[in-house]
Amino acid sequence: MKRRHFNRLAPALIAGSWIPTPRDNAGKHHAIRKGAGPIQPGMTVGLITPGSAIREEQLTRAIANVESLGLKSHYTEAVLANYGYLAGTDAIRLQDLKYHLEHPEVDLIWCIRGGYGCSRLLPQVPPELWKMTGKPILGFSDITALHAARWAEVKMPGLHGPVAGMELTEYTRDQLQAILMDTNFPKTIPLAHSPEPPPKDELAPFIIRSGTATGRMVGGNLSLIASLAGTPYAPDLDGALLFLEDVGEKPYRIDRMLTQLRQAFALDRVAGVVLGNFADCEAGPDDRSLSLRETLTNQFGGLGVPVYYGFSFGHVSNLCTFPVGCRATLDTDAATITLHESWY
Repeated sequence: MKRRHFNRLAPALIAGSWIPTPRDNAGKHHAIRKGAGPIQPGMTVGLITPGSAIREEQLTRAIANVESLGLKSHYTEAVLANYGYLAGTDAIRLQDLKYHLEHPEVDLIWCIRGGYGCSRLLPQVPPELWKMTGKPILGFSDITALHAARWAEVKMPGLHGPVAGMELTEYTRDQLQAILMDTNFPKTIPLAHSPEPPPKDELAPFIIRSGTATGRMVGGNLSLIASLAGTPYAPDLDGALLFLEDVGEKPYRIDRMLTQLRQAFALDRVAGVVLGNFADCEAGPDDRSLSLRETLTNQFGGLGVPVYYGFSFGHVSNLCTFPVGCRATLDTDAATITLHESWY
């Protein structure tokens, strides 16, 4: 635990306004920029909360998760800041993100929680700050915004995987370690198998269109990707292996967001689609609604590319880690994703 650096964040307690920074997209078409190397035991993890606030028990769990991987944790008092539905003002969260990006002893930035708030920071992060460091950012859900910005602006991969404040199952931990520390590639990610059938309100994995597809992995949380339409951080989906998940959205809302993707992001040019577990997204028994399966099949069935639903990622206990921007192959029949290159 290292709290001595909090004085650098003090000005952010007062300067909480959202002030965009002028930028251009000069880095948008650069070749992929990779980090310095894999994460090794003994390295330091910077724990941050760029979105919603956390409870102290989540911080305790995050520290334990870091230590269970043989790593050391580093954080400031900003990690427990609270400002309504945000983990501190924009200025506090931005300052803490910048501090950990620039810190010479921090090798990996692991977000403790998603929630909401990351997208508010994007106009204030200069592209040069992404470029100056190869250290990865790890997390999912709202952290999608940070992954999208780094990839759109400087072609820097991010790690779409568990947040530090969640409990890590054996599958989740094994898959995380395989991406962070294992240097053997190509690497195949299997589906997490459960001995029990899914609850009635959850869909079992199914194939919307069979086949194999290869492309750079781009995506994350559907709500976040849709909200990036018309911004400098909108993903380039041309030839991408698109992966999407969401939680707590009714089918008609999912339909609306997917319609936005089709109209704003040239969805018909993707190489393939990997859908995670859309937890708590089924229509209610009294809703006059299409089912989740009907909605997804309606939106993706006519794309003419392989589409698989129910891969092991999303707001579920068993989730794998995807390196955003790296080449991978989806095999719908085998229910696997093979990574052809590392993020570093």
